[in-house]
Amino acid sequence: MIDSRVINALPDLLGSDPSLLAPLRDLMQRGELRRLLQHPHNQPLLMQGRDRLIAELQLTYSNRVADRLQHTLNGILQLPDAQAQPAAAPFEGQPPSTEKMKAQQALARARARVQATKAG
Repeated sequence: MIDSRVINALPDLLGSDPSLLAPLRDLMQRGELRRLLQHPHNQPLLMQGRDRLIAELQLTYSNRVADRLQHTLNGILQLPDAQAQPAAAPFEGQPPSTEKMKAQQALARARARVQATKAG
């Protein structure tokens, strides 16, 4: 069961975009989110978990939807919105598939956040 504070915050976090209802339902049903909500004061754990969730969601949803879900997830977990995202590494030869590119970008962002957490 999702905490009532999360339920109460959803209208503000979701805005008026009904296209986010199904992706948001998907996010809310993930066990990783429920685990993270059990550790509200462990910011490094919350950030790592958020990054894993977003990387998974980026494999399913468009960049726009994944970005909105990340914003919503940051609000639910009471984390700051991410700073500028690192650029994906250039590729050689055949361009990768969209799904592979999204996964590579998500991995690059997650690694950058982990490095920033270790440095800070």
